[in-house]
Amino acid sequence: MSTWDRIVAAVDEYIETVRIDLQALWKRWPLDLTKKEMHEVIGALLARQVSLSTHLAMSPSAWNDHLGSLVLRSMTDAHITLAWILKDDSFSRSIKFIEFGLGQAKLQLEHVKKADRVRGWDSKGQSYG
Repeated sequence: MSTWDRIVAAVDEYIETVRIDLQALWKRWPLDLTKKEMHEVIGALLARQVSLSTHLAMSPSAWNDHLGSLVLRSMTDAHITLAWILKDDSFSRSIKFIEFGLGQAKLQLEHVKKADRVRGWDSKGQSYG
């Protein structure tokens, strides 16, 4: 077996193991519908980690300082966020995480509206003039 074949086999095994582990974790976690936001946020952050790590593993051309560091930075951010949420009162911290994201989206929308007004566009992108 060539070196490349061993690398491909190791990557395939890693991807399968990570996906199986996430599914097993998800099945063991009791669902509390009174705290669905917590399940959605934590589940999404875990799924993001799995997605980023498996896609990086499947893309040897990204195994470099330029692209790899971008993926690893996103994974680090997700890890820090997940650790913060799990540290204390996961439900209220999940709500805060959602509210922060909604606030960021609202702020971004206001920036776009302001930029449109500066350009002289209406809400449909049509010029006033």
